[in-house]
Amino acid sequence: MIRPAETAIYLGLSGYFTAAQMVGYRIGPVRWIALGGFLLVGGTTALQMRRGRASPVDKYISVYLLFCLAGFLVWPQSLGRLLAAYPLPLLYGVFLLGLILTPLVGGDLFTLFWARRWTDPAVWDTDIFKTVNRRMTLAWGGLFALCGLVGLIPELSPALDGALWRLLLGLGGPLLILAGVGAPFNKWYPDHHLRGLGLDPDINRPGAGPVEDRPGAREFSGSEKPKPAVPKEDKMSAKPLVVAVNGSPRPDISNTGLLIEMFRSTLSQEGFDLEVINLAEKKINYCLGDGWCLDKGQCWQRDDQKAIMGRILEADAVILGSPVYFMNVTAQMKTFLDRCLPLGHKPREFWKPGLAVSVSAGLAETEVVNYLAGCLRVFGAFSLGTLTAIGSGGPAQLYGLEHAETRASDLALDLVRAVREKRRLPATDMDLRFFQFMGGLIKRSHEFMRHDYDHWQQLGIMDDFKKYAQQEMSSGSMMDPQLRQAWFKELIAKHQGGETEMRPESDGLKEAADAKTCKQLIEIMPLGFQPTAAGDLKALIQFEISGDEDFTAHLAIAEGKAVHHDGPAENPDLTVKAPAKIWLGVSQGKINGQMAFMTGKFKAKGDLGLLMKLNSLFKG
Repeated sequence: MIRPAETAIYLGLSGYFTAAQMVGYRIGPVRWIALGGFLLVGGTTALQMRRGRASPVDKYISVYLLFCLAGFLVWPQSLGRLLAAYPLPLLYGVFLLGLILTPLVGGDLFTLFWARRWTDPAVWDTDIFKTVNRRMTLAWGGLFALCGLVGLIPELSPALDGALWRLLLGLGGPLLILAGVGAPFNKWYPDHHLRGLGLDPDINRPGAGPVEDRPGAREFSGSEKPKPAVPKEDKMSAKPLVVAVNGSPRPDISNTGLLIEMFRSTLSQEGFDLEVINLAEKKINYCLGDGWCLDKGQCWQRDDQKAIMGRILEADAVILGSPVYFMNVTAQMKTFLDRCLPLGHKPREFWKPGLAVSVSAGLAETEVVNYLAGCLRVFGAFSLGTLTAIGSGGPAQLYGLEHAETRASDLALDLVRAVREKRRLPATDMDLRFFQFMGGLIKRSHEFMRHDYDHWQQLGIMDDFKKYAQQEMSSGSMMDPQLRQAWFKELIAKHQGGETEMRPESDGLKEAADAKTCKQLIEIMPLGFQPTAAGDLKALIQFEISGDEDFTAHLAIAEGKAVHHDGPAENPDLTVKAPAKIWLGVSQGKINGQMAFMTGKFKAKGDLGLLMKLNSLFKG
């Protein structure tokens, strides 16, 4: 479709040639004709450039008329005479020169302006798109050169130097070349190139219309770096965003949609936005299994898939939902997930919380929801939980509707906390299996899966599970050889009957169990000392307490007695460093001592075997 501004530019050029021919290119009048043509064409082109709509042809015509104006005004005896003698050949010479010089100074290839209007932004960065435009630009350079040569024939051949020949060869010949060869070439070559690669030439399907004519699309100038079209619904708000993908084929009366909407109230109260993407309302083609995305990082097909994936990646949390159709997700959801292959092999640089939702008539909703929960990993999400229901007969006919609403509210709050506090769940066997399988596959197939391989290498996760999971392995103290040996001895003694029967609990022991402060507890620990368990043990146990209380004390064990002393000991056999609340909880049995030590909640150095014996040395 030729726009009014383009019509003005072409009419301005035609008017210049017609008027200049009528006055015989005489210097006096032709300079004013050139000025008028340049003001009309140049002004229109400048306006088009501001709107991002100026094509290379518009710009080249403006440059040509600027040369004409300069020639007839400034250099009438040199450039002016040349322009008067060879007007049309020089026009195509300007086209050819602009086509060659523009890429050399960092500008776009000649054909990119139109290619971007007729193709999806998703393909602009692909090697195929760039190769096609390089070759087409070279071809158009040859066409412009041919047009210039044809236009020169009546000027250089006396036998053809007549008004009719000038009209046929100077004007008609180039127009025939451009319309009869150039235009069909534009339609034929991209499809031909794609077919040669074994791909469906969907990029040039007739009737699709230019991208800029599609609802919600953006327009670009020839020098502007392409960006994906952003529909109005995709505008981000300042609130945290949860994106839910509904795979139901009937979103207007969808029980799956009903469950998803149950999250909205709680999310809204917490300042979160919920955006629902109904796959039934989108155009998503089948995955063709060509593996193009494994090499290039994205699919070449033109549809809504890329925009949906991008929206999910932008979100702070993800929800996947589908009813059960024949023991699995719907065709819409399965097609969408199949087309997520560009992301499926690529762990993300982030982790976000997610939920899975499924409804059945009474069979397989738990299997389907677990499948969806596993698929969350594709988007860098981990499952915080699932929401399922049984229903049939119509929308909102569910068993336990009120319980589903309560569950949805609880899950929404979990989602909010996970986003705000950047929570994670510990890595699972599924994470480890994915890492091991996919890492091995990508290593073996790196030549075919080049983009996936580069992604793993850039993240530095190829041989490092903790980087993949973004979780560190804790330094478990049970791996300490000394502690392990002490644990073995204690275990063997206990099961061989080596443990001596303890004396009944005294009032002092009850007092220790009821201690309110850590200092009080350590002071009365000698009351619970078990001399039969100690035998001939002689040791100094030092406690360095921090947090709510800040003090150092030690117990001296010798000759079947334990004595409390304030302050540090000289060369203690065991030193325990702990926050007051932690040690009080461990001593009174409210906190698992072994787990607290292994997870670093308190530390100990020295004779770790003595640490293992504390429970038998002191009771209460």
